[in-house]
Amino acid sequence: MSAPGAKATDGLLARGFIPPVVALATGSVRVGAGERDLNSPANVCGRADTSATVELRSRRARALQPFEFIILFLSIIYTLALNHLLHAAARMIRYRRRIVFSWPHALWMLDTLVILLVNWLSLWDFAHKQVLSLGFIAGVLGFVIIQYFVCTLVLSV
Repeated sequence: MSAPGAKATDGLLARGFIPPVVALATGSVRVGAGERDLNSPANVCGRADTSATVELRSRRARALQPFEFIILFLSIIYTLALNHLLHAAARMIRYRRRIVFSWPHALWMLDTLVILLVNWLSLWDFAHKQVLSLGFIAGVLGFVIIQYFVCTLVLSV
């Protein structure tokens, strides 16, 4: 005889007759003496939530804020500029016997790297803004594109 409130499929699941995929489709799984509802917000993969998993789930559920959306786009351009600088440094090291080392050029590369990183970090000052105007976004994008071109112009190889 089954316990009150038990589903007909619970006994078959416990004996291994029902595959887990079907058990997930039914929405509940009997674990030991208790039953867990897989659709409840207090359950993740058959385990009780900890505060970390609840926080992670709440982060996944929310939409991107305007700042996060823009900084993600700008970070791709910053990454490409950083890639140019690091690639140039690697090529200079690789072909060090063929090129003449120049301290002013090395300092120019280092200065460009520092300016790139500082400007990327300075965008965090706008994280609290809920609304970003189109003029602001266009201005920042233009500035980032200029920085990208400076990073590509610093290449000597």
